[in-house]
Amino acid sequence: MLPSAAALNELSQFDRLIDALLGLSRITRTTINHRKVDLGGMAREAALALQQEAPEREVTFDIEPGRLPGKRRRVDQLV
Repeated sequence: MLPSAAALNELSQFDRLIDALLGLSRITRTTINHRKVDLGGMAREAALALQQEAPEREVTFDIEPGRLPGKRRRVDQLV
């Protein structure tokens, strides 16, 4: 008998949870190197990409310059 779609969904969520917990355990064993990330620059890059994707849309972006501590790659993943 094959598992139901709901059971497969639950298994998939459980698998993602385990992967996330394993990832967290690896993070806690590494040294965290802090550096500044230009969030304003990242926002400008994202705005430019959106404008190029849909030039017919009239959108105004108000982006303040600034740098904050963080990892660029991780921030990219979150954005």
